[in-house]
Amino acid sequence: SEERFRQITEHISEVFYISDLATREILYISPSYDRIWGRSRESLYAHQTSFLDAVHPDDRERVIAALHRQVLGESTREIYRVLLPNGSQRWISDRTFLVYSQQGEPYRVVGLAQDVTEQRQANETLERRVAERTGALSEANAELERAARLKDEFLANMSHELRTPLNTILTLTEAVTEGVYGMLNDRQRHALDAVTESGQHLLALINDILDLTKIESGKVELAIDTVDVDEVCTASLRMVRQLAHAKQLQITSSLDPLVDVVEADPRRLKQILVNLLSNAVKFTPEGGSVSLEVHGDREAEVIRFSIADTGIGIEPTDIPRLFKPFVQLDSRLNRRHEGTGLGLALVAHLTELHTGGIAVQSTPGRGSCFTVTLPWRIPVEQKAVEAEAPQKTVRPPLYEQPVVLLAEDNELVLHTTLDYLAAYGYNVCIARNGAEALAMTRELRPEVILMDIHMPVMDGFEAIRQIRADATIRATPIIALTALAMVGDRERCIGAGADDYLSKPVKFSQLIERIEVLRRRP
Repeated sequence: SEERFRQITEHISEVFYISDLATREILYISPSYDRIWGRSRESLYAHQTSFLDAVHPDDRERVIAALHRQVLGESTREIYRVLLPNGSQRWISDRTFLVYSQQGEPYRVVGLAQDVTEQRQANETLERRVAERTGALSEANAELERAARLKDEFLANMSHELRTPLNTILTLTEAVTEGVYGMLNDRQRHALDAVTESGQHLLALINDILDLTKIESGKVELAIDTVDVDEVCTASLRMVRQLAHAKQLQITSSLDPLVDVVEADPRRLKQILVNLLSNAVKFTPEGGSVSLEVHGDREAEVIRFSIADTGIGIEPTDIPRLFKPFVQLDSRLNRRHEGTGLGLALVAHLTELHTGGIAVQSTPGRGSCFTVTLPWRIPVEQKAVEAEAPQKTVRPPLYEQPVVLLAEDNELVLHTTLDYLAAYGYNVCIARNGAEALAMTRELRPEVILMDIHMPVMDGFEAIRQIRADATIRATPIIALTALAMVGDRERCIGAGADDYLSKPVKFSQLIERIEVLRRRP
């Protein structure tokens, strides 16, 4: 009945209205209109256009278009703003339905308009907060990227700044030791050996820091190959045997005869073993023992490399801290030993990159045993890595004086390298920047170019590129000699056109071998 209809419509919070489809005349509107629109129903009945007049100008066209669609027989739903007489505005969700006559023709419009201002404001507040947080997150990500970039730049600069003077120390020591500047007596040779040992120790610390940083940033990719287990173990033991002999330690090894090869990165596997063996030797008192055992477990398809010692051992509470970077355990003997606390962290990361694991068993005062477990994949074709062995320096024939162009701006490095190469029969020409190197290559046609990368006027990269672009000299072999040692540095040098790459500090014996290989290249 009409009374029940009015009871319902006059007590709902929404605005209920009925209009004539043809004339647009408002036939009925519920009392909520007064509250939501801020106008009386009587004024609306008296001035029918005041409904549209109250719609926000920016939304009015859309509302008029909805009215036109209603005439075409379409129900509509619009969200728009209305302006109240006091200057405020409200958001309205307006939904309409058509009423049809007995003949099936639409003739009435029934509408329900709801005040959604609070909901809209809540959504806007949420969107604003999301935008603010998204902006803050973007800023934080940008700051993290900037910090990562600055860290990479710092490490690259640190590597260059530390390696450059270290290169001078080690190369000059090598030259003096080999008699380039005259014969030495035993005391002098012993003193130089100490300098070399300290320099190599410093270089190892620098490499540990760079390696760990590269691994943690995901910039290390393994070069998996088929590695001869016996040879990599022998090479690793050889690296620590001299230090062990000085401490009168007994070094033993036991290799499973069934385990002949392992799929691994040969350089990184050796790094793992040498780190663990060095720690074992370092923390084992004189007269103790260190052992390396290799065992294959076919059922579990793993190979276990176990390094055991009779050293000071580790407290159970300290074991969880072992593989954290820069952590050195607080023990009396430990304080007597140098290091960055990076060795075991590197071992753990490198083992993880091999999809392996590391475990430790230790008894304080009796020793420790570290076990590295790697997957055992038996390949169809078995290749072997070449064990590292000391080689004699290759010399050019005495009747030759091959011309080598040395491009280097560091005077100490320049003169040390010049003296060494001259002592071994090379005719060395000097350029102190990339532009000079380019001009002298065109003039002198050297057999090999030794190109530093960081130089004034023109850097080594650009000099290499311009040499390769000149058809008359592009075939000249180039060895990049640089203190750059970050991920991708070798690739950048080779990509620029260098034939070979040596990271400073350079071993002169290795440098001469590379020169001779390139000189004799077909």
